Amino acid sequence: MTNFTFNKDFANELGFDYDKYIDPIVEKLNKVSKVENKETKIYKNKTSFERYRSEEIEKYKKVSKQKEFNQYLFAKQIIMTNLSKNEQLSISHDILKKAKDTYLYFYFTQKIMEEKYTNNKDYVGIYLTLTTPSKFHKYSKTTQKVNPKFDNTTTINEGYRLLNDSFREIYKDFKVNRKFEKVEYSKVIEPHENFTPHLHSILYVKKIYVENMKNHIQNIIKKNELGQEKLEVVMNDTSRCFSYLLKYLQKTTKATNEGDFHFFNGWKKANKIRIFTSSASILNKEIYRKINNITKLSKDLKDKNPLKNVLANCYIKTKQTNFEINEDYDFVEVGTKKTFKGNKNGRYIVNVKKERIKKENYIGNNFFNVLNMENKGFKKEDILRGSLWDFNRFLYIFEELEKVKLNKKEILEKFEMYKENLKNNNKTSLFQMVFKDLKIKKIGYRIIDFKIFDKEKKELIYNKKDFEFERNMEFEFNFGNKYEKEMYFENFAGNEFFSLDLV
Repeated sequence: MTNFTFNKDFANELGFDYDKYIDPIVEKLNKVSKVENKETKIYKNKTSFERYRSEEIEKYKKVSKQKEFNQYLFAKQIIMTNLSKNEQLSISHDILKKAKDTYLYFYFTQKIMEEKYTNNKDYVGIYLTLTTPSKFHKYSKTTQKVNPKFDNTTTINEGYRLLNDSFREIYKDFKVNRKFEKVEYSKVIEPHENFTPHLHSILYVKKIYVENMKNHIQNIIKKNELGQEKLEVVMNDTSRCFSYLLKYLQKTTKATNEGDFHFFNGWKKANKIRIFTSSASILNKEIYRKINNITKLSKDLKDKNPLKNVLANCYIKTKQTNFEINEDYDFVEVGTKKTFKGNKNGRYIVNVKKERIKKENYIGNNFFNVLNMENKGFKKEDILRGSLWDFNRFLYIFEELEKVKLNKKEILEKFEMYKENLKNNNKTSLFQMVFKDLKIKKIGYRIIDFKIFDKEKKELIYNKKDFEFERNMEFEFNFGNKYEKEMYFENFAGNEFFSLDLV
């Protein structure tokens, strides 16, 4: 077959209008090519740090969109039936409303904490910011160049847990004259520019113990080799503490645009990070949300704290029954716990029944499976020789794979005994000493009954047992091809699913 070129001359012979159909296409292709060249040039001009940030941000956005998409599909498959009214309801997955509710709950919880200590002359607030050691930082904060001390076997979740465990030591192990002193706190986790977490917190301590606390903090930081960016004592005006923490809370939980939401949401979920924690045991977030949705107590509320308003208008009685699951998988009741919150004279009476279920799982046999893995940042031979660094890395990987939380303090004490046996040439086995009887406790909670009674109307306005859930077997979500799925996903993650106009 003879080769030919499809040009203007050949087109004219066929009677094909080349100028009308081909020229516009060529013009558009040239424009696209220029745009791509421009974007490529911009990308090449970026530093390695900027490229790293751009790629990681996009990665976290995709994680968020995929997880929210999966939850959306799950919600679509569930039908809720109100048995008392004989009507069916669908479950919505409004991520904006959920994010907004979460932010407001944190906000009002912190506000109540602030009010508790404002004008209390016996207490002071301490601003404390903790950062992870240099080995967790891929890039230098000052130079934005690759950090030579970076250890690529570390993970963001590992850094987060180091900060959390260290902070827990600060507030739980604070002693004066060998006596534990209560410390209240609020903390927020925020990503550094290189995505490593750092911790911002407020600690409330008695004024007479300030120096003890400062020394205690420095000892923990030194022991765990943490970085520290800030330690400031607020002596006279503890109300400043609220605005200090709120600044970081807004950055992580109050998104101002779709991109920010998906980035923070993806970073948090991919690395299993809990953004906000407080010692204030005010009211469980889910219980507060359910009461507020049913009673509408926060509707048209001006210049008042909705959380305080719920507590002022409700008397909330919670009964928790504790169970343990024995070796025969029987539920054995081991006790009950009752709590009362709110106002006895409030309009609403709320009765909540919960179950706490504890089960012990033996996981020691998995020791060999993890120990023999390769390319996990530890060396089997070095662990068996007594390397503490490799053993700590092994424990982290073990927790990640088994999805458990180990009692590291107890395990490390046994590992020190194992090392002592090695040193003394005693016959010893790491498995026998540490993992043979290793069990972990798994604890789960479930609400089995939830009732709200309106004393003014003298009627039960909500009863959890009136609602039944079932899977919608007719629900289908099929795509004709991969392109159709990708296009839907893009729209789903865009305006159709997530629009800031809804806020």
